[in-house]
Amino acid sequence: MSAGHAITIISCIPAATTTKSTSSVPPSTPPPTQTLPTLSPTYTSCPTGVAAAILPRSSGPPIHALDGWAKNTWLQQSKTSSSAILGPADSKGWFLPLGGTIRLIQGACVSLYPSLNVQDAATSYKPLTFDVIPKTKSWTYAGGDSTLTLNGTNVFIACADGSLYFQTGKDFPAGNCTATRLTTRTDI
Repeated sequence: MSAGHAITIISCIPAATTTKSTSSVPPSTPPPTQTLPTLSPTYTSCPTGVAAAILPRSSGPPIHALDGWAKNTWLQQSKTSSSAILGPADSKGWFLPLGGTIRLIQGACVSLYPSLNVQDAATSYKPLTFDVIPKTKSWTYAGGDSTLTLNGTNVFIACADGSLYFQTGKDFPAGNCTATRLTTRTDI
C-alpha cells in the first residue's frame, strides 16, 4: 500500500456509540525491517434512521394461509408492485415482527425492511401493501393458531388474481375469492 490510503470500516452501530479499537504489538516482537505507512481507519454508520444490532434472520418466520382454497399459500410481495399477495412456498417471504409491525426481511439494514400496511378503501376489504414507512403498527398474533390479528380481527380475503385484503366488515370482492386467516405456525 502506498502512503495516503485510508481504510474505511462500515458498521451498523449508531454514530453516537461508534467505537474504535486498537491493538499494540507486544514488546517481545522485533521491529519490522521496513517502515509501513500509518493507516487510520474511519468509521461510518448505516444510513440515518437505521436500527442497530438487528440483523436479518435466516429462518423466518414465514406467514401462510390457514383456510379455504388459499390454505398453505404464503405471504410475499408481488414481483411487479408493492402489493402483498399469497403465493407458492418457493417464493415465500420471511418476516420480522417488530414493534407491532410486520417487516419483510430484505437487505442488511432494518430501515429497508418494508412493512405490511393496510391501505384505505371505500369497501370493508382493504388492500395490503409492503411499504418502507410503517403505517399499520398494531399487528399481533392471537389464539391457539397464532393468527395474524389487527384490532381483534384476523380475517383476510385472498383472490385468484393474487389480490390480498384485510377484512374489516362484510363486503366481499367479486370473483374467485376466499376468506382465510394467516399464521406463522408451520405445524398446522
